Amino acid sequence: MSATARAAAAAPAGGHLLGAGAVILAGLCWSAGGLFFRLLESSAVWPILTWRFGAVALFFAFYILLKRRGRLFAFWSELGWRAPAGGLLFAGASLFFIFALSYTTVFNALVMLSIQPLLAAGLAWVLRREPVRPVTWIAMLLAVAGIAVMVWDSLESGGFFGNLLALGSSVCFAGYTVFNRAIGARDTAPLVMIGGLIGMALSLGMSLAGGFDPLLSLGDVGLCFAMGWLHLGFGFIFFNFGSRLIPSAEALVLAQTEIIFGPLWVWLAFGEEPTAFALWGGLVLFAAVLLQAGDGLRRRARVIPPPAAQP
Repeated sequence: MSATARAAAAAPAGGHLLGAGAVILAGLCWSAGGLFFRLLESSAVWPILTWRFGAVALFFAFYILLKRRGRLFAFWSELGWRAPAGGLLFAGASLFFIFALSYTTVFNALVMLSIQPLLAAGLAWVLRREPVRPVTWIAMLLAVAGIAVMVWDSLESGGFFGNLLALGSSVCFAGYTVFNRAIGARDTAPLVMIGGLIGMALSLGMSLAGGFDPLLSLGDVGLCFAMGWLHLGFGFIFFNFGSRLIPSAEALVLAQTEIIFGPLWVWLAFGEEPTAFALWGGLVLFAAVLLQAGDGLRRRARVIPPPAAQP
């Protein structure tokens, strides 16, 4: 049994429940990303990414300053070269996702993100030999079945390139998740801050090179900060906290709340109704989430020691 598995087995039931709840909250925060993007007036993606990445970097700079009492770059002695490596994975996941929203629907992009648990489980097994419980494999297979049902109909309407970009986002985020767990850092917020700085520099450079005005309207700047602070900032705080308490594959299965609620917000705001295939696929995905969460709770309940006898 690996050190990760032993740590997970030794964690108290309350710790596992707390981690699972934090990851589910992260999914809810992330589910608002498509809605915020659709509310933007501008269609220039690179300037949008510049402000969005800048908001992320600023959020986590404040977070690190508050948590580490003003020592913004003290993490370098702990993470070293691993900090920009993790930051690149985060920047790639965020960049691919935003561009995917420009070429396909919010529904299609979020559906493609559902493959993250399978990718994370494969990466964790190959790179770290991290075991995956049978029920987690079953839950992931259910998730894949839900994807197949939803994508079957949606791919016929186009958006192949956007789906491919969303798949790239999934690969980067699965890599970030496994990397986050592998480095064993006490706080991975610096990875996200550095990823925001890298993404902002790249996006600003591409905006200027492409002749795009990096300035946006006040409303769009506010939405970019909403994406950077509420959607990504608090979402990653919840996820980074929860993913240290539960295995990588389980964390990404539970985070599928993003896939469930993301299309709902867009439907409520813009009347973008899912098809019958989408609804059935969403139900299968939700069943996978409930299966994984229920197994985790039952497994932790079985290891709670009996109360001590009263004298």
